[in-house]
Order: sequence, then structure tokens, then C-alpha cells
Amino acid sequence: MIYLAAVPLILPFLLLLGFKQSGLRTSLTSAVVTLALAWFFTTNSADLMSIAAQSAGNALAIAFGVLTVIFSGLLLYRLQAAAGSLAVMVEIVRRGFRSKDTQTLALVIGISTFVEAISGFGVSVLAVTPLLLTLGYSPLKAGALALFGQISVPLGALGVGTTIGAHLAKLPPAEVGTLSMLVSLPLPTLFAFSTLAVANGLRSIARYWPLALLCGTVKGGADYGFAGWFGIELAGALASLLMLLALFAGEKIMASAKREDAVSLDKRASINAIAPYALLITTLLATRMIPSVRDFLTHLAVIDPFGAGFTYPLLYIPGFWLLLAALSVPLLNRSASSLTKNIQQTWRQFLPAALTITFFLILAQIMILSGMAAVVAQAVGSLGFVYVAVAPFLGALGGWLTGQNSGGNAMFMPLQIEVSHAIGLPAPWAAAMQNAASSYGTIGSPARIALVCATIGDRHLEGALLRTMIPYVLASPVVIAIIYAFAVL
Repeated sequence: MIYLAAVPLILPFLLLLGFKQSGLRTSLTSAVVTLALAWFFTTNSADLMSIAAQSAGNALAIAFGVLTVIFSGLLLYRLQAAAGSLAVMVEIVRRGFRSKDTQTLALVIGISTFVEAISGFGVSVLAVTPLLLTLGYSPLKAGALALFGQISVPLGALGVGTTIGAHLAKLPPAEVGTLSMLVSLPLPTLFAFSTLAVANGLRSIARYWPLALLCGTVKGGADYGFAGWFGIELAGALASLLMLLALFAGEKIMASAKREDAVSLDKRASINAIAPYALLITTLLATRMIPSVRDFLTHLAVIDPFGAGFTYPLLYIPGFWLLLAALSVPLLNRSASSLTKNIQQTWRQFLPAALTITFFLILAQIMILSGMAAVVAQAVGSLGFVYVAVAPFLGALGGWLTGQNSGGNAMFMPLQIEVSHAIGLPAPWAAAMQNAASSYGTIGSPARIALVCATIGDRHLEGALLRTMIPYVLASPVVIAIIYAFAVL
């Protein structure tokens, strides 16, 4: 049965890379094949129909929070582009950092990780990808760099995915979060160097390796330190701000790059460009850090789509505040007449990505409800202590399939804890390993790649971007496996 259960894990790769199918066709075909295979794991057709209905309901309920973010983020992008604000934002970054390489480090390892830490759900992709394109990167490079900026996923949305994983493991969220940062400590440095490699190859690494090392060390170390000192909710955002300060100071000390010619900036245009992002960051921090505001909004206008148990306070979720930020653009620029046209264009850009993400979530839910995921996990668990080397890849697989840390943890966290108990490994380290591996697995997931391609406006880029991200998706669990093995053996 393990061979049948593994088919849904292999099929998306074959369709995307071997047959060069689009993400939408790949996700739909994979979901249908997975449902057909689920028949072998059920007792009768009635069970299969129940699994199909429940999987669709769960997937749509999970997708709701993500899709509200994607639509609102795409609308913000289109409205900012139409107003000319993206070019202004890039010029502001250029004034803060001297060279294109350090500007890229600031965007990917600093700004993107900050936005992801406070909002989650891939909002940083929507914020940073257009800026990378405006900096002059090709769509493929901009897409890969934007995905590198997802390294704050373990602490994304103020640590929601880590909190869910800790609850599933029946462990304190602070312990799981801190150990997750420790077990993945070198990865921010790896992605800082990867950022330079993608940006301009070995020449960038040779020139700016001290700054990449500084960025990665500060980000990784501060994530770990702040998670222990201030809690997982604030750790990612604070670490990103500290990293930006370190990069700014480090570049000043090196003084190795001549400042590029500055373009004069209109004060009002600068305010209009920054204001929507300032509004988004301020409202997200206020609604999450002020207990009275948080408690009020989390109990107001709460919905439970399809009764699947995934509740959404409509005035609290990131998508709502992102929509307000988007709608502020035509008000600031006095261009409300083009709003309807931009909404229509956003919908056409949004729909294929939304369907792709939903079908992949359906696939993951079918695997969970039919027991296929359990079969895969049990097969891994039967390896004994070899499991230590393989378990991070299982965790990454969950994140890759669902595109979410919380989804990956829901898929494999209980089984990882069960196996760790069976072979005598400490549960907190197993939970941290699963949480970190699942988080980094999302970086190159089809769902997040679909989000990037929707932002860029090129669905044909999906296969090339998936191939580009495979080495990084595989490298992350390798690093985590090495640290995990040292910690528990």
C-alpha cells in the first residue's frame, strides 16, 4: 500500500517537470488521481464520497484565509503599479542601501521576512516580488528571490503555524518555537548567500560575502534569541528589523560600493507610496499586540466555512487589513475611477492561482482523511533510528504539499511525535524538527509558486521556478537532519 500512498507525492513533480503541465492542470489531475487511489484505503464507496466531500470542505475552509490575502495583495500590487508607487518604493530602498546586491539582501532577508512574520500567508511575496521586478530582475530570478524571503514561515503570522504544531504535539509553543529556531539556525545564512548567488552569481558572493554572513547570522541568531526572550509572536519581526540595521551598518563600514545615482523624489509621491504598507504594518501589529483590540476583533464577525472547524474573524484576518491597505491607494492618489478596472484585472489574475492552491489542499486533505498520509509516515517510522535522517524530509513534504506550515504540521506532527515516542527520542526536538522542516518545505511548494506566478502574471513560469527551487527545498531538511541528529543521538 505504501507504493499507492506515495503516488500523490510523486505525481505533481512528474506533471510539472516531466510533462510541463501548468500548475492548475497539475493540481486538478493530482487531486483526481489521489481521490481514485483513496478507494483502495476505504471499505466502501460511501466512505469515498464522504472523504471527497469532507476534503473539499476542509480545503475550501483552509483556503479562505489564504485566498483573501492573495486577492487583496494582488489588488494592492496592481493599484500601486498603476499609481507609479512601485518605482518610488524601489528608489527609497536605493537611497537606504548603496548597491543592487545589498538592496536585494535588504528586500529578501529583511523586509520580506518582516512582512511574513507579522502577516503570514505569503503576503511578503505579494509585497516584494513587484519591487524585485522593478529593480531589474528577470521574472524567474524575482520569483526565486521572493520565495527565499519566506524563511520567516516558522514565525509567520506571529507564530500561528508553530503554535498549531505545538498544540498538536501537546507541548508548550515557546519550547517548540525556540527549538525550531535552533534546529534551523544555519538556514538564514544559507539563504542569504543564495540570494547573492541568484542576484549576480559568484561575483556578488566574492564581493559581499561578509554582508551575507552578517545578515544570515544576525537573522538566525536573533530569531532564536528573541523567540526565547520575547516569545514566538514578536521574534521574527524583531529579528528582521535588527538584521536591516546590521546590514545598513555593515555596508557603511565596508564602504565597498559606490552609491548609485539618486533620482529626486517628490515628497507627496513618497508618502503615497509608503502609506499603504505603513497602514498594513501598523494595523496588523496593533490588532495582534494590543490584547483588548485583539480580543474584541477575534470575537467579532466570526465565520466557520463549511463547518470544517477553521474559524475566521473577518475583521482580524490579514486579508481584511490588506484589502484596506489596497483601497487606500486610490484614495491617496485620487484615482478612484480606475478601481473597477483594476479589480476586474486582479480577478482574472487571481482565479487560476486560487484554483491551483485549492486543488493541492484537496489532495492533502484526501491523503489525511483516507489514511494515505499515515501509511507514508508509518513506513518512515519503521526505519528505526534511520528515521532521524528521513523524518525532516517527511516534514518538508507536508509543507511542500499544503503550502502552509500549519497544514504540514496537521498532516504529520501527530505521527512524528508518535514515532519519536516509539523509538525513544525526545518529543520536543521531534516537534521542533517537524515544525522547521515543514516551514522550509513551503518555500518551493506549488501553492506558493502559483502565488508568485500570479503576482508576476506568468503562469508558464511555474515549471521553471519549481526546478529552480528544488535544490533549496532539499537542502533545508538536510541541514535540519544534521542538527536534529546531533541533538537526539
